[in-house]
Amino acid sequence: MVLRDEEGRLYEGLSSNFYVVTADPEHGDTVVTAPEGAVLRGTIQATVLRLCMQAGLRTAFDFPRLAEAATWRGAFLTSTSRLVLPVARLRVAPGGPVVRIPLHPKVERLRQLVLDDLRAHSTAMW
Repeated sequence: MVLRDEEGRLYEGLSSNFYVVTADPEHGDTVVTAPEGAVLRGTIQATVLRLCMQAGLRTAFDFPRLAEAATWRGAFLTSTSRLVLPVARLRVAPGGPVVRIPLHPKVERLRQLVLDDLRAHSTAMW
């Protein structure tokens, strides 16, 4: 479930942050997520944004737009329980059309970077 407004701007999931990978003609692929202040900033979101910066992956704070879903190169959710979860399809409404979203290599790269980062910063408690 991803929250949207009447203009088709996508915000966040019920318990997750939402991102898309878009093709930017000037700068290459860009990881896009809703602007700060418009959504709750999550712990894993902060990690993803830090790792994007460290890995040289361009990010942008803008609302992904439902009308542009067919052009997305990838999409994913983040949360403390899901970490980085690729989104393969998006149903616009119950019984509505389904938009298929490709699995972009940068989504898989971010998934692995987050796992590696958490392992590097975790401590065994037993």
